[in-house]
Amino acid sequence: MQQIVFIHNLSPNHWVIVFLALSNTDSSNTTHQAEVFFNEESDCKQLDSILEKLSNRLSAFFNNSMFTFQERMEIPAEFEADLFLLAFVLAVTLHQNGKYLLINHDIILKHMFEAISDFQEIHDQWLGKFDLHRANYINYPFILDQEYPEKLPKNKRYIDNLDNLKTLGWKVLDVEGDGHCGYYATLLGLENLGNMA
Repeated sequence: MQQIVFIHNLSPNHWVIVFLALSNTDSSNTTHQAEVFFNEESDCKQLDSILEKLSNRLSAFFNNSMFTFQERMEIPAEFEADLFLLAFVLAVTLHQNGKYLLINHDIILKHMFEAISDFQEIHDQWLGKFDLHRANYINYPFILDQEYPEKLPKNKRYIDNLDNLKTLGWKVLDVEGDGHCGYYATLLGLENLGNMA
């Protein structure tokens, strides 16, 4: 292990990042200095408390080593960026031994788009394999066609108000309430997981 990057939330809108380069951790009486990055108006008492706890934990882990902290940078409040993304980009840049003073809005956006592209693939795989375009009465005789409820007999129209789910982007599929609805939902769920056996 050559370096450690710690990120800690100080309050809803403040954070601290500690960058610690490690060398000679096996030798006796070694002193390591970590660099501390935090955003402006952070609570100094809370920051000192966290650094003290971190120093104690590191000293317990690395025998015969002492740890000190140097304030390397205080991010000004005028730097208009999403604080979460800024902390993420700063931590990644420090971990890659990059030039953190060159971080600007374009670099933050670049990291965000890279993270989103990875997330989109994971998200789409998590959503599953079920094809909503095939979710109709012809392909699945137990699915009720709620897009045209007037075509259904009154006893087959669901009356639940599911607009909140639709607003969040969910598609509601109603199945026959003939006592087998749990099995129907399980079949659709298994297909969504790619289990077609």
